[in-house]
Amino acid sequence: MQDEEIEDEDLGEGVMGIYDVEKILDKKKVNGVWKYLIKWEGWENPEDLTWEPLEHLESVPLLLSKFEEEYTKKQQKKQDLINEQIKKTREKKEKEKEQRRNKYINTTEKQDEKENSFELDECDKDLTKEELEEKYTPGIKIKVIIV
Repeated sequence: MQDEEIEDEDLGEGVMGIYDVEKILDKKKVNGVWKYLIKWEGWENPEDLTWEPLEHLESVPLLLSKFEEEYTKKQQKKQDLINEQIKKTREKKEKEKEQRRNKYINTTEKQDEKENSFELDECDKDLTKEELEEKYTPGIKIKVIIV
C-alpha cells in the first residue's frame, strides 16, 4: 500500500498525517470533480471512509488504475443489463403488437367473410361455381362453401 498525506481533523487545522490507502471503493462526480471513496488501512469503521479528490491519490497509481479498470467493467456490466432489459421490453411490446394486429386481421377477415356470404336459393343449388359467379358477382371470383 502507498502512503497518502491528507489533512487530519483530529490533529488540528493544517496538521498533516500520513495514511495508507487500503482500497478505493467507489467514485462520484461532485461539482465537476471526481471524488474517490477511500478505505484507509487500519481504519475499520464505515464512518472512517472518506471521499478524496484525484490529486490526493497521486501516490497510489496502481490502486487507482486497478480500481478504474474494475469500475469500467462494473459500469459496462450495468449498461449491458440495462440494454438487455430494454431489448426484452421492446421484443415483448413488439410481440404484443403483432398479436393484436393478427387478432384484428383475423377478426376483420371473419367479418368480411360474413358480410360477403349469402345463402343460395334452392333453384341455384344446381348451378356451377362459374355460373354462380356470373349471376351474383359479375367479374368477381367467389368462394363456394357447401354446407
